[in-house]
Amino acid sequence: MDLEACGVRVAPVVAAQRAVGARRGEGPAEVGLNWVLAKGALPVVGVCCVHRALGWRLAPKAVAALEGAAEAARAWRLRARRRSARRKSSLGTAMKSGC
Repeated sequence: MDLEACGVRVAPVVAAQRAVGARRGEGPAEVGLNWVLAKGALPVVGVCCVHRALGWRLAPKAVAALEGAAEAARAWRLRARRRSARRKSSLGTAMKSGC
């Protein structure tokens, strides 16, 4: 996995987590755990301060902000996959034509 490219993709999500957390004095990890809970899932992680991470809940507006950032990251990944598929396709066409 290309960590640098991954960092570019998730940067908007982490920025949104930091912005939401700044309003409460929480970090992106705590916001992330609450985001998972807000989506109805059970997070299974190792955290040192469970009471900090789970002693509060995200407001609907905060969940919406995180969802928007995640959707942007998903859209970026989809565009990257399409670009990669086009490159592979055009490379195959060039190879068949003898270029």
